[in-house]
Amino acid sequence: MRKAVCLFLFVLLCLGAPAQLPSPRGFGLQAHRGLCKRYPENSLLSFREAGKVGVYYGMETDIQLTSDGHLVCMHDDSLMRTVGVKGRVADYTLRELRRMRLSGGRGWDNRYAGKLKIPTFREYLRICRRYGLVPYVEMKNLPDEGVQKAIDLLSHMGFDGKYVLTSFYFKNLAEAAKYTTAPLEYMRPDFGIDDVERCEGAGNFVLRPDARKITPAFMEYARSKGFLVECYGIPPGDAGLVARLIALGVIGGTCDDYEGLNL
Repeated sequence: MRKAVCLFLFVLLCLGAPAQLPSPRGFGLQAHRGLCKRYPENSLLSFREAGKVGVYYGMETDIQLTSDGHLVCMHDDSLMRTVGVKGRVADYTLRELRRMRLSGGRGWDNRYAGKLKIPTFREYLRICRRYGLVPYVEMKNLPDEGVQKAIDLLSHMGFDGKYVLTSFYFKNLAEAAKYTTAPLEYMRPDFGIDDVERCEGAGNFVLRPDARKITPAFMEYARSKGFLVECYGIPPGDAGLVARLIALGVIGGTCDDYEGLNL
């Protein structure tokens, strides 16, 4: 049975079957690191408050692997910007990281000092499940072990392919393609022809450029190659940009806040 499943996935990849995103409600807005314009990024508070809004289709976070093999939600490799501690996430065990408290980053306010822990990936997924949000998971240069652990946990938590994995690191997406037919979104500030061609034939790939750098010519080329396009980095309150993205055929993207986007 396991061999049959692996063969099926291999055939899909070879055929280049188009990615099937979970159906968004119009333009699928994703909460970037939670509601991180108002609450500390990648915190349980930021995730919960994003879920309560009822506007978001998905919720984005970043995952990294601890020294003892656990996945946590943290954007930077370094802990200095958001925790004020020297070293990288990968230098510490989960137990050591859980003793730390967030002390900076997007959405920081001193009233949260000493109160917010670094979330585990499992805790983030529980909040996504509670509020019906599609997990958008950015893999931060994970080792292969971390990619497989992320996919295994998503499956264990009942998402069954209804999630999206993103990364600036093509190797992470190529590794993920061995285990899932969920959408895999390659992130680039903007895409050259070589970047697009790299994704051809990979099956479930989606292109994810910087929202501010998407042009009609790029969208026409992406469509000619059969790619869906989402984006990242929508500036808060830029309703004009969102309207232009929708007109161009972009189907979703991340933003630090939902207000002022006319969605």
